[in-house]
Amino acid sequence: NWLEIENILVLAGKRKWPATDFKTGKLPSLKTAKDNMTRAISDIKSENDDMDFWEEISVANAALCLWLLEGKNTKQVDGDRVADTYMSVWNMAGSQNKKMAEIEHFDFLIDAYSHLVKLPKMVKTFNKIKTSLKNSLK
Repeated sequence: NWLEIENILVLAGKRKWPATDFKTGKLPSLKTAKDNMTRAISDIKSENDDMDFWEEISVANAALCLWLLEGKNTKQVDGDRVADTYMSVWNMAGSQNKKMAEIEHFDFLIDAYSHLVKLPKMVKTFNKIKTSLKNSLK
């Protein structure tokens, strides 16, 4: 979530990704941030066989973050794959309250990308994912 917020600030023109990595506690370069998300996705997937909602949803969150950092659909990640990842977790685990927390995450992204970043295409995808998730609660 921290990287998502940093990315929003960069896209809104309030910050810049550094060209190189800084020491602990500072913003990494965009390349390092993307590499970390890619690594997190594969590490989390192979790490645990237990069905813990927060661990499982962290794969979806890492995929979402990577997609946002890329700023476009790529071979590795796109809006549809992000949506599918969330839905697969939601079909396996999680209470309604935990799922509502994820819907609120999308509410935040919709607001940020509508007003600060002003990328209607991304907002459309966020709304699509949010609607899918909300419909699965019924």
